[in-house]
Amino acid sequence: LDDIRESIEEMRYYREKVFTI
Repeated sequence: LDDIRESIEEMRYYREKVFTI
């Protein structure tokens, strides 16, 4: 479960980065 949460957090960060650019 923790691993999934970490994956979602990373994906969210990547998505935010793309949107920023």
